[in-house]
Amino acid sequence: MCTIRKAVLEDIGALSDCDIEFGFGSRNEFVERAIRRVGAYVLVQEGNVIGVAVLEYTFFEHDFISLV
Repeated sequence: MCTIRKAVLEDIGALSDCDIEFGFGSRNEFVERAIRRVGAYVLVQEGNVIGVAVLEYTFFEHDFISLV
């Protein structure tokens, strides 16, 4: 079963591992800013962080998911 929860700074390492696995460059700085300022949520499966979504309000002051 998967759950979604608000991301915390301790999740950055796991998210970095996901980036490497999927062939992306590191987005650690972006994700850290999102966790601190905006809103970042992680997808957790069997205790492991397997995904992230960043929610911002920059699209004409409406909700916008800038990173999935």
